[in-house]
This record gives sequence, structure tokens and C-alpha cells, in this order.
Amino acid sequence: MNPVASIAGMHRLTPGRPGIRLYCFPFAGGSAAAYRPWAALLPEVDLVSFQLPGRAERLGEDPVTDLRSMVPGLATTIAADLDGRPYALFGHSMGTILAYEVAAELARLDVAAPRLLAVSGRRAPHVVDPEFVPYHPMPDDAFLARIEALGGIPPQLAEHRDLIELMLPTLRADFTAVETYRANVGERLACPIAVFGGVDDPDSPPATLLPWAELTTAPTTVHTYDGGHFFLLDHAVEVTSAIAAALGRTTAG
Repeated sequence: MNPVASIAGMHRLTPGRPGIRLYCFPFAGGSAAAYRPWAALLPEVDLVSFQLPGRAERLGEDPVTDLRSMVPGLATTIAADLDGRPYALFGHSMGTILAYEVAAELARLDVAAPRLLAVSGRRAPHVVDPEFVPYHPMPDDAFLARIEALGGIPPQLAEHRDLIELMLPTLRADFTAVETYRANVGERLACPIAVFGGVDDPDSPPATLLPWAELTTAPTTVHTYDGGHFFLLDHAVEVTSAIAAALGRTTAG
């Protein structure tokens, strides 16, 4: 792994696998390992995931509260890693913001556009909910209760308060980063966008997913599934199948 990629926390989940390279960005509180099960679901894809500061082997590093501050490093890492191979980007929730911003930054760097930008569990970045009450300033108990209601804390983990308290600074930092992010939409992207969402997601209901089409000159498809914000956990097979089909179409084209 080159030193730039190492600094950015890049994990190769399918080392040595040929095919289009899919770079995945984690949701709030999530780690690079969240996408490891996808290796079996996307056998024709070279799967890469990013480990952000404040989790797993980077637990000792301060988590980041400004998503934009990570974008140049992530984009530079990807540009240096491509070695001429076609690529795509995927993110869920917080990762969606990173995937979109990285795609825009790569365009500014004159890097060839991704074959696909796949975004999940996040309203289009220029669509703002004026009634949204941010989680990150809440006291710990209220903050954790909101995240648990969103589905961000599995029931089996909720029983281990010591583990939750260990991850609390990272969770709060991630939610601060997401909730203080404001899109600065510039030139439209040149890649297709595949959008995924849960029909019962309280933060990003289906109507807020449609405006993703305004951010690209290429086609946009929207896929919705039963479930809330973390519908992805129950529909990984369907989501990865849709991504594989979209990548197949763009490669053929």
C-alpha cells in the first residue's frame, strides 16, 4: 500500500481481485469492516473501504468533526490508487456525503469520473429539512437514545454500556460532522447516480432522494426498500445486486 493510502486508512477487502474498484465510505460510528460482507456479494468487484479516525485500529486518533477537511486527502488517495482502472464510489448516511464530495473533488482534480456514484440513506445534499433538530448537542443519554431509535446501535451492543461509552466521542464527532455539513453544490457530476433509501427513514424519506438527479448530467435511479435508516443491513443482497447491475451497464456502455 502506498504511504498516502496508509495515512488515509484505506482497507483492501479483496486484495488482488481484478475488476472495477469500488471505494466505500462508512456511516457515522461505522468502521471499514462494515463492508466486509459485501466481498462475497460482489465477486466481480475489487472492494476497498476507508477507516476514518476514531475507530478500530485508529481509535486512538481524534475523530473528525468537519467532513470537508477529509475530502482532499481521500480524493488524493483514490487518484493515486487507481492505476488506470475504472472505479465507483459508495457511501451510506455520513458516507454518502463523503462519496459525493470526493466525486466532486476528483472532478476538480481532472480525474476521470467514476463509473457510478452510489449513495444510500441520505437525502440529496442540497435538500435541507428546516424542522430537523440536531442530535449532537444533546446530553449523552438523549443523544444515544436518538441514535438507538434510528437503528444505529444494535440491541446486542446496547447492553454493553462500557463499549458504547468508548465509542461515544466518535459517534458525537461523526454526528457533529454530518449535522454541521452544508452542501456547496457547484458543477454537476458526469457520472450516473444510484440512490438507495428506506421507505420509513425519518431523516431521509423517499421524496428527499429524488433531487439527487439534479446533481449529475448522467442518469439517476432511485431504489427504495422496506425499513428505516439502516434498511441497508436487511437488504444488502438487493442493494449490492442493484450496484452490480448498474456497474455492468456502465462498463458495457
